[in-house]
Amino acid sequence: MSTTGLARLLALALFGALAQGAGAATGVTVLPAPADTGPVTVFYPTAATPSRFVRGAFVFQLAADAAPLPGNGRLVVMSHGSGGSPWPQADLAIALTDAGFTVAMPDKTTLERWTDPRIVASLAAVPMAATVDMASLATPRIPLGLVRAGKDGWLAPQWHIDAVREACKRCVLVADMPTAGHGSILSPMPPELPPRAARLLNDPPGFDRASLPGVYASIGRFFVQNLAP
Repeated sequence: MSTTGLARLLALALFGALAQGAGAATGVTVLPAPADTGPVTVFYPTAATPSRFVRGAFVFQLAADAAPLPGNGRLVVMSHGSGGSPWPQADLAIALTDAGFTVAMPDKTTLERWTDPRIVASLAAVPMAATVDMASLATPRIPLGLVRAGKDGWLAPQWHIDAVREACKRCVLVADMPTAGHGSILSPMPPELPPRAARLLNDPPGFDRASLPGVYASIGRFFVQNLAP
């Protein structure tokens, strides 16, 4: 992410903290970015009236390009995963804006550019342990949260979240979904997935999607507790 692009996001979060009034809707905008970084989709609190917002097969009630209103002045950056898009994570982003945050989802291909010393807390949902330096988790410099899916069929057991928990004694299990699969955290779920992706991402038998608002609320509380001014 370019310095200019990050500054624009921080300014949006700060403006949301300073603006007057109260709103109960979520605004959304896409920030254009230089060719070497890609676009960034941003969700934020607003008092504007939401309307039907369609992206492909996904339909939301959002206020497109609306003016921001009071927030908590904190920015949460979300990765939507390899091969994904912002929209299957929109319900979590909306829950975080309800808690006062500005939420940015950069293009996955340029997420590695989002390394900044101002990061003060991090959360991983169903992380792939194969890419993690386990030794670095022994004494993490920032609070780390985890969301567990007990029936993750995507990751082999040795690369499952439990391996991360074993290495990171100070990590906080923010939410445990014992009957969830690898993609159960997604909402709304992408429709008409190819057969192989559907087998790995669709909910296992017995998972109740009505539990997701509680999971999202727990994630919001984790960031409220660890990103206090």
